Amino acid sequence: MYLEMDKDEIRFLIWRAQREIEIATRMLGEGHFGDAVSHAYYAVIYAARAVLLTRNIDVLEHSTILPLFDSNLIRTGEIERGYGKIFERIRAIHGVFEKYRRIRESAGDHVYVFVEEKTIKIVIEDAKKFLERMIKYLKRKKILK
Repeated sequence: MYLEMDKDEIRFLIWRAQREIEIATRMLGEGHFGDAVSHAYYAVIYAARAVLLTRNIDVLEHSTILPLFDSNLIRTGEIERGYGKIFERIRAIHGVFEKYRRIRESAGDHVYVFVEEKTIKIVIEDAKKFLERMIKYLKRKKILK
């Protein structure tokens, strides 16, 4: 059983994930690929956190969310393995952008990452798929309508 407070937090996290997808899409349209990836990544983070809360797992550290998601939802068969792979791919691409952002900041803005627009579109579509699956899970648990 979930406390109403937990349900409110879950709903809020899903709302944030939806908002991050909207922002990612807008950033892509404006040519801000790094920002688009970052917002898609946060959409997945928020959605995964929402679902983990159904297991009374409240985690803020990004590095622990994927392993907890995997052990509590993928390995138990509640969420299909493909969604763990989506999470891994988006986290990896986000990690590359973050690494080069830090290098660029320390090098005086002379380092760039070149990624095709279609790759960023795939990241955003994957984040949407991930979010849609988490919403389906939460509806099945009767947390969302």
